[in-house]
Amino acid sequence: MRRSFLNLSLGRFYEGWAGYRARQTQHAADAVPPSIAIPPLLEEIAKITARLAAFGDGPYVGVTWRAGTAGKDCFLHKEVPAEQLASAVAKSAAGSTGTVVVTQRNPAEGEVGAFARALGRPVLDLSALNPDLEAVLGLRAVLDIYVGVSSANVYLRDAARRPSHVMVPYPAEFRWLVEGQESPCVPGAALYRQDPDAFWNAAMTRLTRALEKTENPFRIAV
Repeated sequence: MRRSFLNLSLGRFYEGWAGYRARQTQHAADAVPPSIAIPPLLEEIAKITARLAAFGDGPYVGVTWRAGTAGKDCFLHKEVPAEQLASAVAKSAAGSTGTVVVTQRNPAEGEVGAFARALGRPVLDLSALNPDLEAVLGLRAVLDIYVGVSSANVYLRDAARRPSHVMVPYPAEFRWLVEGQESPCVPGAALYRQDPDAFWNAAMTRLTRALEKTENPFRIAV
């Protein structure tokens, strides 16, 4: 039942819920009801924690640079330059001292390697976990930091009551409004917007500064 709920409901629920919240709270953010909470399974927490520790020390920084389906009629395709994102993460305290975890769904051949080279250090590639939503939820909860474009990863992170750093291409989709550094659709998420002239420089500079803070308030016995 739980797995069916995750698989069937996550995308459609959050699409409808986000739209409702945006419409209802554009001018009344205080009235936003909380999103659904989905606690991760203890066994998934244990497995993910072991994999992270076996690879390297924290803080653990998850990254995703692309989501949706590309195409002229597909407005929900989101992408940030992977190597530019890697450079921004590498310049931060978290990215230069901890472990960077790639969580990109279906990365192209050589894409993870190119990201690691731009980062200047090895990465832990957990992209293969994406089809397993229970594992992904556990990973989202355990990561100290998560950076990525809008995707199911962001919503699972929100369901685990963990904040995200969301890269927002221009023009933004409805969930992220037209301006501002936060949105009522995903409370606690920090937004980094692409400039109208298509540059990410200012957003990447802000992101590097933000990643100086590495504390993860999520704690669970395993």
